[in-house]
Amino acid sequence: MLFIDLVQDPVTGDWYGPEPTAADLAAIEAEGSPLISDELLFIDVQIALMEPAPAALDARRRRRAEARLMGARRDAANRTARRERAGDAA
Repeated sequence: MLFIDLVQDPVTGDWYGPEPTAADLAAIEAEGSPLISDELLFIDVQIALMEPAPAALDARRRRRAEARLMGARRDAANRTARRERAGDAA
């Protein structure tokens, strides 16, 4: 049987490359942690509103959770824009 070998390097690269450093992980957590926690809070509120008889305060709770989520998304977008502008200036 004739075996055909790859003539080019695999596209995926090295599967066992270097792992992220502690600084990389800290930057990832600092950037995404507030947004992720606010998204989880908003999902929890939405799940609570799916109950057959939601409490009267659940609508207020949903508005507050939505406002926090929108604020976290705005902050994440602003951080990204500032980083891109700083990268363009450099």
